[in-house]
Formats: sequence, C-alpha cells, structure tokens
Amino acid sequence: MSENTPLGKRLWITGTDTDVGKTVVTALVAAAFQGIGLKTQVAKPLQSGAVLLPGQSPTVASPDLQSVRAWLKTAVPTWCGVCLEAPATPWIADETQHGHPSIDLERITAQLIDFGAQGDVTVVEAAGGVYVPLTPTQTVLGWLTTIADPVIVVARPNLGTINHTLLTVNALLERNIPVLGVVVSGWDSDSTDIAQQTLPQVFERFLPVPVLAWVPRVALNPQCIRPDHGAVEALFPALASWVKGA
Repeated sequence: MSENTPLGKRLWITGTDTDVGKTVVTALVAAAFQGIGLKTQVAKPLQSGAVLLPGQSPTVASPDLQSVRAWLKTAVPTWCGVCLEAPATPWIADETQHGHPSIDLERITAQLIDFGAQGDVTVVEAAGGVYVPLTPTQTVLGWLTTIADPVIVVARPNLGTINHTLLTVNALLERNIPVLGVVVSGWDSDSTDIAQQTLPQVFERFLPVPVLAWVPRVALNPQCIRPDHGAVEALFPALASWVKGA
C-alpha cells in the first residue's frame, strides 16, 4: 500500500434488485483491491435469510459472507452487523424475529466504521436494492445518504434492466451519493437477444455514470476468484483511480 492511500475507506455494493449478483461483484471488487495491494475487508451490515449453524448453542451466519470467503483465493476479514433468519426485508425480518423493531442503524454505522478502520479498504454489500426498508422509517437509500460513502451499482443484462438501473443510479445521485459506476453481472456477449445486444448503446446514451465492467457469469468454485481473474482485471482501472483520488 502506498503511504498516500487513505486508511479505512469504504466502498458499497448495491444493486437494482435482490439476487442481481451483488455478492459475486463484492468478491470481485475485493479481489481487485487485493490485487492493488490493499489490506481488504468485506462487510455485510444487515443480512436477511441468515443460515443456522449447528451446535449446542445454535448461531446464525451471513450466507453472503460465507460465499465471499469461499470464493476468494486470498482470505479476507469479514463482519456482519445483524443476521436475521427470515428471507425478507430487514425491517420485516427483524420484527418477525424479535417481535418489535430492534435495528439500530447508528450503532451499526459506528461498528462498521470501527471495523473499516482495521483495513485499507472495506467492501460493503448492502441489503437488496436502494429502496429496501431497513427499519419502519429508513431505507437503504436514506441510510446511504447519512453515510455518504461511494457506491457501485450492480445491474442485470436482461430486458427491464434499463429502467431499473437508471432509476437506481439517479436516485443515488439525487441524494448526492457518489456513484463510481455500474457493473453489469451475468453479461453474455454472444447473446442474440436484442435487449442485451443493444444495452451498451442505450447505457452509453442515457446512463449518467460509466459502466465499469460487463461481467459474464462466473463459475463459482472454491477459491475461484483471484486478482488475475478476467472479471477482476476489468475492474482494476476504475478502482485504482478511486483509491488514488479518494
């Protein structure tokens, strides 16, 4: 790491929808930062659909962080703020599990800052899309507004993604949240579908931020994501530029 690299920087990964590929892109971005030579960490502040770990005192764990740790060739420290069992928005999962709202975003933010200070950069995977409710009064978008960290938006390549992507990116920009760009996950360069064939043309004309990478479907095997992975290398220029200018 260069002595000029800021300590404790955070970069959030959000998406246009749930199951759009945020966790894969989180791992790819983490591997890219590792390739740059940064002490990299991964955080999931709020996890719904947590998995139950066996044992005498059962505990729950973040399946997203489990996947990131499994896919990355080089291990990273990880942290999950709140793990909720129900596969629903964190607000509903929280009330289902505890009978009342218990998510304290100020406390989680403070914990995230403390965790982030232990590394050069922390890749933070957000829950769902930007309008997902985290509490009865706060969404992902509202929370990001209070934090003001930069964001990468993960989008699908198929029909419908133009509207979802433009709405998501513009919602973030209208709140003065820095958007580094969009990563299109699941891209098929050989597709004969006209919606996919013309997506680069449409995004170039209407998207107010750059597309950082067109990431094809990644074969997700243990330790498959390394800094020399093709999808990781595509992210190097934008991330290196952000680190240098952050």
